[in-house]
Amino acid sequence: MHHQLHEFAECPKYQCSKFLLGEPLKETLRDGESEPFWLRYITERISTQTIANIGLLRVPGNQRRITKIVNSFSKDETILENDGSFTDADFCTSLKRLLRFLPEPLISRHILDALLDIAYDYSQTGGDTVIHEKMTATLAKLAEAEKTTLEALIGFLRSVAQKTTQVFFN
Repeated sequence: MHHQLHEFAECPKYQCSKFLLGEPLKETLRDGESEPFWLRYITERISTQTIANIGLLRVPGNQRRITKIVNSFSKDETILENDGSFTDADFCTSLKRLLRFLPEPLISRHILDALLDIAYDYSQTGGDTVIHEKMTATLAKLAEAEKTTLEALIGFLRSVAQKTTQVFFN
């Protein structure tokens, strides 16, 4: 059973999303943080000036730089620092890439692997209570990760809409 579930995790659709996002959600919420690192990292780098002047979703970024941004979230890469070679449009387009695959990327590989391991252990023990409690805690973490991700994303888009409206009417 564990092997079959693991094969599902390796399906082409999952790999496509994993590759595209560079596995940014290895740990959806880092210790002590209330929203996903990848979302905060990208939204903090999009300047309010860009939003006011060109709009968040209208100007495409450079594909090579976008791929570098997205892939920098891989567990094997270091998060890149913006040395000035990345434009706001690059970060905006990276955010659009993440949005296109919601809600799939809300389920991190780390959480998925934990669920697969728990399900396997549970099936091997015939229903041990400790394993059941562990599974419940993992599912609660997943629910919290999805909730905080969507709240952070909606909050960011709401602030974009407010700033754009202010600029439009001023």
